[in-house]
Amino acid sequence: MPTTLSTIRATTRATLSLAAVAGMLAVLAPLHAPAHAQTWSAADDFSGTQNPNGPWCYGTRATAIGDAFSLLGSSFADAGSDSTFAGWLDPEFNSLNTPIVYKNTSNVPFASGSLFIPGQTLVLHPGPDGFGPQGSRTVAVVRWVAPQNALIDIAGAFVGLDSSGSRDVHVVVNGQSLFSAIASGGATRAFDLENISVLEGDVVDFAVGTDGSFVFDSTGLDADITVVPAPGVAITLAGTGLLAARRRRRP
Repeated sequence: MPTTLSTIRATTRATLSLAAVAGMLAVLAPLHAPAHAQTWSAADDFSGTQNPNGPWCYGTRATAIGDAFSLLGSSFADAGSDSTFAGWLDPEFNSLNTPIVYKNTSNVPFASGSLFIPGQTLVLHPGPDGFGPQGSRTVAVVRWVAPQNALIDIAGAFVGLDSSGSRDVHVVVNGQSLFSAIASGGATRAFDLENISVLEGDVVDFAVGTDGSFVFDSTGLDADITVVPAPGVAITLAGTGLLAARRRRRP
């Protein structure tokens, strides 16, 4: 087909439009490239020397939902022959040093009777109901305080570490239990809560209470809180530009 002036003009316009889109993408790509989602890990972020620890704190309350939260005020470290432990308790609550939040900070599992704690595991153990001078402080709690307004996912699991125990576990957001279960023996109770809206200062509590007796209730916690990233716009803009270029190429 012979080349005409109108064909040359149409081709030139399409080429310029595609060049403009390519330039726009080059500018927008760094701004809208997917970033790694911000994530907090209860176990990985744990501190046996600071409480609060960034957005995390370690404490207790009378029940899993609605009662006042108190920090565990005494840190401890215990080095055994193989495993090492660090965590938080408060002797004022009772003479049994429970409730307690601690971590096997070594890579070596700890085993004693029916209790088995893998390496690098975060552990919560509730206390006896109503025992001690401070009254009822039964529930062991790992709390996350939102450092910003965000949409978050909360995922993980409670794991029974003592095959002889049974415990009442909860994920509580601003006083509302969004997940609850009974974890008997060595059971795992997984949770996956998506698109939870939080404001700065809102709280997420991972709580372990008794299911009857408090003995043998050591419970592992694996919990991640991840900010849901906002969607980008580069692809939408690019699609619009390409569509315009294609339309201009039509005779």
